[in-house]
Amino acid sequence: HEGDEELTQIVQGLYCCMDGSGHTLETFSEEHEAEIKLYSISLRHFITFGLLWGFLQRVGSYVQELPPEEAAEFEDLRVVRIPALKEALTKTGMSSSDVNKDKQVKDLVKRLNELKAKR
Repeated sequence: HEGDEELTQIVQGLYCCMDGSGHTLETFSEEHEAEIKLYSISLRHFITFGLLWGFLQRVGSYVQELPPEEAAEFEDLRVVRIPALKEALTKTGMSSSDVNKDKQVKDLVKRLNELKAKR
């Protein structure tokens, strides 16, 4: 669609502006009110999408309370290892239900939950 590339660049730029260094969501929305209104960006959807796809992280989340090596392991499990394993198993023809029942997936999710419980 015409203008999609421009909108993509605007949205990426907005994500880059969310550095989490003392700014609140309120100050972010005030500082970028013009772009948000001009491009009809739903702030709620913008934040949700950013969190789901890893562009944003919650400030003060439990990951920051774990020792650095466990925090890194947690992020690796959450963002890389579990999704990659699930994708690989799905490509072999397994249903999503069967993928979630796979021993390797269950073991990784168990470790992820152990780290999560340490907060």
